[in-house]
Order: sequence, then structure tokens, then C-alpha cells
Amino acid sequence: MEQQLHQFISELKSRRIFAISEDATKISIVLKLLNILGWNVFDNEEVYPEYAIGGKRVDYCLRQGQRNLVFIEAKKTDEDLEYHQEQLLNYAFHEGIEIAILTNGVTWWFYLPLNPGSWEQRKFFSIDFLKQQEGEIISNLINFLSKEHVVSEKAIDTAKKMYKSNRKDEAIYSALPKAWNSLIEETNESLIELLNDTNEKICGYRATDEQIAEFIGDNKNQLILGLAKYQNDKKITERKVTVEKTSEYVPTGYTGKSPYLL
Repeated sequence: MEQQLHQFISELKSRRIFAISEDATKISIVLKLLNILGWNVFDNEEVYPEYAIGGKRVDYCLRQGQRNLVFIEAKKTDEDLEYHQEQLLNYAFHEGIEIAILTNGVTWWFYLPLNPGSWEQRKFFSIDFLKQQEGEIISNLINFLSKEHVVSEKAIDTAKKMYKSNRKDEAIYSALPKAWNSLIEETNESLIELLNDTNEKICGYRATDEQIAEFIGDNKNQLILGLAKYQNDKKITERKVTVEKTSEYVPTGYTGKSPYLL
């Protein structure tokens, strides 16, 4: 499988794929990739095209028997995926699908639709065939999209661990500038002691607490971090977020049963 994926990625990078149609993207990229990853694209018990959901349709539903496992929505290669997140996540949420994928063939965004949070927060990973390292792409395609890992639920287990790690990192990056600003604004004793120790090593003399407090006060405007700028600069790189969303979609109504019939 790894060798086939290597060849697939090499061919994809060598082709002019920036303006092919949606149908061409599905046939020449999406279905070909699914086939390499172990899915029988000619059996609708495994890869169900145009899966119906209450009068709407999702491009592909990956299945095992009667179990719906993954939804995939595919767009043409030059399509901006940002405009299609809500539609896909609504489809997946109402069907109780744990993993959903939005792709234009080049970029692949992976979601946990049943998790709380904004659309961007539920995006736990992304793959870009033209920008990321080949070995990383191959490893993550197998982890999240191979038939073996999806059917065995290894994919969802790995996804949930990554989602949890992403949320932890977001919480840390959000809190760090607040913690730093608190130290500066309150003239923390530990910070004063650390600064004084360092100052003594440089010049051989210890400053008084008043001298350090005066120094911090005079430079407070330079020392205080702008929270919004810091947080925007510290995006989790694995998720490849390009546009911030403020709208929230908290899934509170899922009961484990589909409200729609196929």
C-alpha cells in the first residue's frame, strides 16, 4: 500500500490538476485513492456514491455492511473548501457519522462531526498533497482513511486523541499570554527574583525590589502581550487552519438514530 501511495502522490504532483472539474476530481483522485487504501470502489456496500440524506446527497459514504462509517464530500481542485464545511458537518451530524472528510483532491480536511465546537475546532487534521512531506501524507492517509483502520475503529481512536491534543494545545496557547501578563501586571515576586539573579550575573550587583518594580513599570507597555495577535500567530500547524470562524455549532440533539431513511 505504501508503494502505491508513493506512486499516486508522485503522479499527482506531476500533473496539471489545478483546474479539473468536480467529476474529474472524484474519478481521477478520490476514487483512485480510496481504491489504494483498500476500499472496493465498485461495491456500494463499501463505497456508496451520492448517498441520500433527507432529500440531500453526500458524494461518498464509506460503509461496512449496513454501517455508515465515513462521509466524503468532494469539490473541484480549485474550489475554496471553507464554503462547504457547514453542509458536510450537518449531513454527518444528523447521520451520526464520526469522521467526515472535505476535499478538493489536493487538500483533505478531516473532521469529528459529533464533537462540540466550531467547524474549525472539529477539524482535527488536514493533508495537503502539494505542501506536506510525502512520508507524513502516506502515514496519515493510512491512519485515518484506510479500510483496515476505519473498519477496526483505529482511525476514530487516533482522531479523538489528536482532537484532544489539539484542544489541549489551544487551551495552553490561549492561557500563556494571560499568565505572562499577570506576572508583569502584578509584579510577581518570583519574576523579580529571577530577574535580579540574572541581573547580578551580568553586572555583579543586585538591584533593590523597588528598582526592579520601577523598571517593569516603565516598560510595561512593551512587556504586555496583545492576546489576539499572539493567539492568531500560534495556530496549530497540523490543522492548517486558513480562515477563522466565529460561528458555533454545538451538537446537542444527536440521539444515535438517523432521522432519515436511505
